[in-house]
Amino acid sequence: MKLIKKYLMLISLVIGMSIVVTACGQGGTADAKESTEPTADEDGNIEIDVNISGSQFHGTMNKNWKKDEPTKKELKNIEQVKSIFNTSNVEVSSDLYECIYGDIDSPLSVWSLVKGKDDEFLNNYGIVIRSNGTNYDFAEICHGKNPIVDYDEGKKVLFIAGDVIEGTGTHVEALYVFEVKDNGEVVNTIYLDPFEVQEYFKKQMTYDVHNNMITLKLKNRKIAEVENTEDGEGALRAVAIGEQIAYEFDEDHNIKVNVTPGVKFGVGSNLYYEDMPIISADVKLEKDKLELSNIRLNEEE
Repeated sequence: MKLIKKYLMLISLVIGMSIVVTACGQGGTADAKESTEPTADEDGNIEIDVNISGSQFHGTMNKNWKKDEPTKKELKNIEQVKSIFNTSNVEVSSDLYECIYGDIDSPLSVWSLVKGKDDEFLNNYGIVIRSNGTNYDFAEICHGKNPIVDYDEGKKVLFIAGDVIEGTGTHVEALYVFEVKDNGEVVNTIYLDPFEVQEYFKKQMTYDVHNNMITLKLKNRKIAEVENTEDGEGALRAVAIGEQIAYEFDEDHNIKVNVTPGVKFGVGSNLYYEDMPIISADVKLEKDKLELSNIRLNEEE
C-alpha cells in the first residue's frame, strides 16, 4: 500500500508540474505575441494625445556663437586670413575676393575673402571694406557664403549680415555694424549674436499644442496657427527656434530679422519646418547697441 501511495503521489506531482510548465509556456508565448503587435499606423504615427499649454520656445543654441576668446582653431584660421591680407589686395588679387557691395572704383565697397592663394578653404572668414581708396581688413569677421550689405550713407553706418552657422536645414546669420568716419576710416562697432535673437523671441513668445494643431502666441495673443502634417515622426514634443535666423534691409535702411520656428518630434534632434510661419522683429540701432522690437507674423506670408 505504501508503495502504491508513493506511486500515486509521484504521478500527481508530475501532472502538477506539467500544468505549471504549460501555463508558464502559454504566458511566455502570449507576451511575445503581444509585444510584436503594431503600435503605430501605416504612416508610423503613434496615437498619443499631445496637449501643451503656454510653453516657452526651446532654443537650439545654449550660448553665444561668438566666444569671448577665440579657440586655438579659430585663432589659427584668423592668422591665416591675416597672412593673405598682408600678401594680397582686392585691386590685384580679385580672384580671391567677391565684391558684395559697390565696385573697385566706388567711394565705398565691400569684399569677402572666398579662398586662399592655393584655393585653401578659410571657413568663410575675412572682410575687406574699401573706403576712399584705402582697404580696411577685418580677418575675424565670418561672412558665410552669401553675405548681405546695407549702407546708410546719411548716417555713415554700414551693416553686414553673414551666415555663421550653415548646413542642411540650417541658416543662421549674425549682424555686424561698421562706422565710416569723416576721414574715411572704417571701424567695427557693434555685433548682434544670433543667440541674443533666439533668447529675445523665447522671452516674448509661447506656444500651445493640441494634437496636431500648433498655436503661436505673443504675450498670450494668438498670432499664428499651424496644423502639423509630418507623418511617421512620432509624437510632437516641442517647438524650437535658433536654426533659421536671417536679416532683411529695405530701401530706407530699416532692418528686419526673420525667424522660423521648427517642430521637434520624439527623442530626435532634427527640426521640421513644413508650413511653419516666419516671425519677424524690427532691429534698430540705438546709440551703441541694437534693439529688437515689434514681433509679428511676417507680412509676406
